[in-house]
Amino acid sequence: MNQKLKFTIFSSFVLLCSMVLSSCVESATLIPSLVPTFSQTLPPISTNVPSATSAITATPTMNSKTILITPDELFSLPKLEVLSTPDSEDFCEHLPPPQSVAEPDRLSLLSGRFVLCPWESWPWVIKTAMDLDTGSFVSKDDETADIVMQNGHATIDEAPPPFSVHSLNTAQIDGVTTDALNYEYCEQTLLSLFNNNVQSVLIVHDNNIACIKTTEGKIALIRVEEIYPPNTLSVEFSFAILRNE
Repeated sequence: MNQKLKFTIFSSFVLLCSMVLSSCVESATLIPSLVPTFSQTLPPISTNVPSATSAITATPTMNSKTILITPDELFSLPKLEVLSTPDSEDFCEHLPPPQSVAEPDRLSLLSGRFVLCPWESWPWVIKTAMDLDTGSFVSKDDETADIVMQNGHATIDEAPPPFSVHSLNTAQIDGVTTDALNYEYCEQTLLSLFNNNVQSVLIVHDNNIACIKTTEGKIALIRVEEIYPPNTLSVEFSFAILRNE
């Protein structure tokens, strides 16, 4: 083989190798690195914290109904006179007439205050029951009477027994522990008593509340406002006949 042919073969071999190496380098640059760099942008992290701009305060509900009233809203009636606390043993013989305000607000048909004494202690006093539908005192034997107060039973610890408020005729009463009420809540509570043939009472303690279905079928609330001195045997209540809305 002559010298010229050898040179040509060698040059072709070198050129071929150069092309192969160049192809390998290009392929290597196309393979992405598996090692993350600090310049990479990480995806956003999802959290369960709600945005402050989208937060909404839900209205509390009771028995799937929106709560409408609290006792302080219902029984704050500036039109009524503040009753003077009595301090005489014959107070129940001269009870002040109930105070009431018709259509006092959007919540009530009739609201007011009254004082009850236990009917057993004053048998000669005729009007010892309350007709909530009219906001007036009546006899406990009157067919329109809704509630009456009775003496409590003696306790083992000899503490003064609390009075209790009972329903009369077709009226129903049930003491409740919540301080946020509406028409539907009272209606359902009293219906449950009726369906189960249960008789309930309100035990008289400060600020205790009861739902009442009156003899006319209306829904009312009463609240214990003040227990007068023991020698008077009397208790002041607030009441309201609720609108059915």
